[in-house]
Amino acid sequence: MAVIDPEAARLAAELRAVNERLAETELVNRRLRGRLRTARANEERLQAQLRLMRHSLSWRITYPVRAFMRVVKRRRF
Repeated sequence: MAVIDPEAARLAAELRAVNERLAETELVNRRLRGRLRTARANEERLQAQLRLMRHSLSWRITYPVRAFMRVVKRRRF
């Protein structure tokens, strides 16, 4: 039976613990990157909807009403 160096055993245990933490961190990182991709895709989709809305005929027609209402709201005391 081989005699195990206590320092080597301690270092091996420490290495295993560090590798476990690394694996957990990488898993969290992958999940966060997925959430970030989803959030960016949602942002792009919402930006496209906003562009379509702002370029729509009804939005352009109602612009004077919205501008007037902004002025009226600012003048209230």
